[in-house]
Amino acid sequence: MDKKSRIISFINMKGGVGKTTLTINVAKRLSSIGNNVLVIDTDPQFNATQSLLAHKEDVERTAYNDELNTTIYENLMKNNQTLLQLFQSLDTTVTSLVPIEIAPNLDLLAGDLRLVKVITGDTTAKVGVIDNYLDEHNFKSKYDYILIDCSPMWSILTYASLTASNYYVIPSKVDFHASLGIQLLRQTVKENVLDGYLHKTTKKKLVPIGVVFTLTNQKTKIEQHVKDALKAENTDLTFFKNSLPYMASAPNKFTLIDCAKPITRYASLKNSIEKITDELISRINEIEAPPKLETKNKQPITPSVKNSIGPKTYNIETTFKKSFTLTQDSHYPLLSETLNTEDELLENIIKKINDQFGDNFTAGDKVVIETLYKKAILDTKLLTSYDESEEIFEQNIFPQIFQKIVQQCYIEHIDFFSKLFGDKDFSSAIMEELEKKVTTV
Repeated sequence: MDKKSRIISFINMKGGVGKTTLTINVAKRLSSIGNNVLVIDTDPQFNATQSLLAHKEDVERTAYNDELNTTIYENLMKNNQTLLQLFQSLDTTVTSLVPIEIAPNLDLLAGDLRLVKVITGDTTAKVGVIDNYLDEHNFKSKYDYILIDCSPMWSILTYASLTASNYYVIPSKVDFHASLGIQLLRQTVKENVLDGYLHKTTKKKLVPIGVVFTLTNQKTKIEQHVKDALKAENTDLTFFKNSLPYMASAPNKFTLIDCAKPITRYASLKNSIEKITDELISRINEIEAPPKLETKNKQPITPSVKNSIGPKTYNIETTFKKSFTLTQDSHYPLLSETLNTEDELLENIIKKINDQFGDNFTAGDKVVIETLYKKAILDTKLLTSYDESEEIFEQNIFPQIFQKIVQQCYIEHIDFFSKLFGDKDFSSAIMEELEKKVTTV
């Protein structure tokens, strides 16, 4: 399976919440642990662009080097190397707009102050321009993460950013206006993106990873009170455990924290970024994990079963008097005779499930059973003796194998196998019938 980027928009409809600081520092951290990362700056204020370009030139953002930053940026505009080219021409094959290498594993698509000119007029054709550009240049395969620093004002720039994204993160200060901002943002995303024609027809998902509190002061009771209130008002939203603290002595804002000096003074900020990034990765892994299959509970039996990952054998620890092993015949004898449309065992399973669920049983369900049956026969490590181990196989081993097979099928054909996760009785009935039949093959 080809690698696909995790594309994440960092967005808040209120400015001054540490959005850019969070975006570029998470990007830097991701790149430093071995990920290929692209930052896209769609905010017309282009602070991410200025900061990352300054980092590339190994200078700090001060009044003394503003002239140097201006020269670098003017050269980018002159050579049509900013996002303005993409939104003006709508030509996703444009060759002048290429990622700029900022550091090892970290690239930038530069923003442009002139992007404010593209947010007026008929913007319908611009909705998918970022998404199409990333596809056209195979960037979704090249990069592990693509982070988009969004404009705080809702416009075609925001819309196009979210259309290209799989996820979004909400950086938020801890104040009494935060709740209104979070709710307004989610409502706007739902009405303009999730309920829009493009997402409805493509069934593309846009998942909120959560809220990251920024510029926090952990010592104040009022701040904790506001945090608790925000969590209570948004129970369906994840709030990161770690936050980005405020530090009055920190260098100029939008700085890459791991480059700030002296390093010891800003160790807490660097540590916070590392923890936030770890949470981000963990949260996405949870979201992308196949759903856990729920079947009717069976009481586990006392022997503990420990299986090796290898393809041939299982080691079993048991209190049973007689020992036994699990083996796998790598040649699968008689499979060519058993796996055909006339297979009596398979037809028997289908008939029993059909009789049990009646009108709710569909032609699609038949295909699901056929697929699971064939994979179970091919993948199941069968017991060589059932005299005293059949109970272990039925209650401990086969349910695990069945769940693994279902998850694999779900990943390959998500919509087709989703019924198994929503209907516990249906999945349990299939598992029980399969368990009975595979032991007879």
